[in-house]
Amino acid sequence: MFKILIVDDEQKITTSLKNFFSLRGYDVTGVFSGKEALEKFETERPEIVFLDIKMQEVDGLQVLREIRKKDANTKVIIISAWDEPETRKEAQKIGYDAFLVKPFSVERLEKVALEKIQELMEKPSILVVDDDEKVVAKVKEYLEFLGWKVYASNDGETALDIIKKNTPGVVFLDIKMEGMDGVKVLKEIKRIDPSIKVIMISAYGDKEAQINMRDFGCDAYLEKPLTNETIKKALTMKVQEISGTPNILVVDDQQGARSTVIEFLKDRIKANYFEANGGREALEKIENENCNIMILDLNMPDIDGFKVIEETQKINAHIDILVATAYSDNEVFDKIMCNGVIDFLLKPFSLRALESKIKAMLKRRGFKIVSEI
Repeated sequence: MFKILIVDDEQKITTSLKNFFSLRGYDVTGVFSGKEALEKFETERPEIVFLDIKMQEVDGLQVLREIRKKDANTKVIIISAWDEPETRKEAQKIGYDAFLVKPFSVERLEKVALEKIQELMEKPSILVVDDDEKVVAKVKEYLEFLGWKVYASNDGETALDIIKKNTPGVVFLDIKMEGMDGVKVLKEIKRIDPSIKVIMISAYGDKEAQINMRDFGCDAYLEKPLTNETIKKALTMKVQEISGTPNILVVDDQQGARSTVIEFLKDRIKANYFEANGGREALEKIENENCNIMILDLNMPDIDGFKVIEETQKINAHIDILVATAYSDNEVFDKIMCNGVIDFLLKPFSLRALESKIKAMLKRRGFKIVSEI
């Protein structure tokens, strides 16, 4: 149950709102001053705060600043009889989620609260696990800057305790750690909740390790040193898998082949479909679109499929690649499967076989497979 903190020095308002939300099953605390608000916030850590601006001693802006220092994710709804442009501008700089001017109906207040609760439910929390405290601090600081609720741990055992209590949607997990290593933690996470997205991070650049991590249930793999861009890209991809519709890119220099594949899949798998008529256009799409799966023909005139696979790994290593090829050479298979390719189909292939493989890839990534028919 979400916790609500109501802060207003008009006791009648605070008591009335507290009763209103309590009767509807919320866990509500009401206080009559900014000082009390900060004390309660520290001990209760509510997800939603209704905050009056004009109060004696510690005013609402001071309370808002302190809340934002401690938690960027708390939903703060300003309630005030004074809608002064300068005050609102200052509050906006600090960061509020809604601004309501008194008088307002309690029904209006509940509607806004429900909207903010829905936002909280749609946005998963994140856990960062690494025995290097500097790495944890850097990643946590950046993710909190982006507005995520972040937990942190320097060892596997503590990480698993956090997961059992808080069920984060995404875990950034170091492979090499003292005590319980990342592989053991990964296996345990997937046992506890297979839907949790686990992004393994390691200083050891090893393609074989990357493939092995995938076999253990890893959802993505990042190499140290981590950059803000790689962190953001990996996170965006995993969050989309939790709550969104997949993006599928079909790459083939034959228009008829692309159209046949897309039209067939459109009727069977709900997704956003993109197409590219060659390797160069495919790489442009990958740069600009949040692609989850790429169906790739190896034999193309401008940039062949092998080069596309190689460049895709540099741009976005989190894209799953399904290769369609007429090659049947084992060396070709070994080459592509060690370079980010998840699966392949030998040409000519049946569309039913393609459908089956795409569904398996989506299921592995945690997407809910929705049919259009």
